[in-house]
Amino acid sequence: MKFFIKDSDGNHIFSSTEPKCEKCTLNSKETPTLVPKCDLANNLECRHAKLNNKNGEFFICGTKFEIRNNKVFLEKLEIYQHSLKSFLKIRDDVKAFEEEKSRVSYNKIIHNIKNINGQNIQSIYEAIPMLIQNRDTALQTIIDRMEENPKRLAVTILQLLKNFNKIKTEFIAQEKLSIDKPTINKSSHDIRSVILNIYQSFYLEFRDQKVELKIPRDEKRLNIDFDTMSVAFYHIFQNAAKYIKKSSDLVIQFFENDSGAFKIIFIMKSLPIEEDEMDLIFVEGYSGKNAKKMKLEGKGVGMFHVKKALKLNNATIEVECGKDRKQDYAQNKFIISFAKK
Repeated sequence: MKFFIKDSDGNHIFSSTEPKCEKCTLNSKETPTLVPKCDLANNLECRHAKLNNKNGEFFICGTKFEIRNNKVFLEKLEIYQHSLKSFLKIRDDVKAFEEEKSRVSYNKIIHNIKNINGQNIQSIYEAIPMLIQNRDTALQTIIDRMEENPKRLAVTILQLLKNFNKIKTEFIAQEKLSIDKPTINKSSHDIRSVILNIYQSFYLEFRDQKVELKIPRDEKRLNIDFDTMSVAFYHIFQNAAKYIKKSSDLVIQFFENDSGAFKIIFIMKSLPIEEDEMDLIFVEGYSGKNAKKMKLEGKGVGMFHVKKALKLNNATIEVECGKDRKQDYAQNKFIISFAKK
């Protein structure tokens, strides 16, 4: 059986018809029309009809086995016609939900960016108090403050760098990870440099926790989309900074086999991941059990975005957690695998 539903503006809500059905759909009327042989139904006899009301239009067509006679046909047509209003309500509800979801997402991004921008301004004023007390001496005041406390200025620059990367990550997540067919621009990049570029944003946090980064010298280049891969590395480092054990090492390893398959492995002592949540941590909105216990849970979007970003680069991620999950920390591995060349 084939049918279509249109709203009062002629927009299709649902259709199971095919291009060859066009002649019947255009000529169909309220009185059932008999088609002795239909190509789309193995040359079986078919009936079709079309009803219109204030809510829209409904077309239905069925074989002699599906619709035995005109009476049965009209009964079915009447039932479906009365369902039209329900179909329209479902369509409108889904549309309203998607619009509200987009609005909430937009407002969330604006809220986050305002907060980050406020942090940026605050960082600058903390580094250089009373920035424009006197317009004639403002520039010299800035120079003097920089010379008096160059370390504070360096810290401010690193804080600003992290916040700028955070803003960029917010935009990329909305632009490329929240739509079905994003524009991906792949080109050759030194993968070690890409990783270190993002690591810089978290340097202060790792320094304060006495965490040392160990990454080998490697000139491996990968054909990747820089923006989305940066998002993936940003969230991995962000999670590491939150959950890693103080005074430990964050180790990054590179592996490539003879067939060209390439792996990046992040190894760290961090909060244990329970066996039943190894896949759940990549689900949007999920926060780990041990993160909740330590009151370190986030919004559950970081690893979700990591997985989506990697997929756009033909890569996958899996997690291996140390066997002794009863301890406060476990030896965890986050393994990123790129497809063969």
